[in-house]
Amino acid sequence: MQLGSFASRQNADRLARSLRGKGFRTTVSPGRAGTRVLWRVRAGPTRDRAGALHLAARLKALGHRGELIPLR
Repeated sequence: MQLGSFASRQNADRLARSLRGKGFRTTVSPGRAGTRVLWRVRAGPTRDRAGALHLAARLKALGHRGELIPLR
């Protein structure tokens, strides 16, 4: 589940650390938007759709919104 994209790596790392402190597995990875680098913060992965929906519900209960990102 992607929780945000940040122009600043520091801001992405801050969110990731906060989520890890609450027991979530997170990753921070670079992505591109045209010529800009954006740092994506994602929680997961999960084994299946049911797990992804459960993860989304846990994050929503803490006030986070995000998008489910299907694996290719």
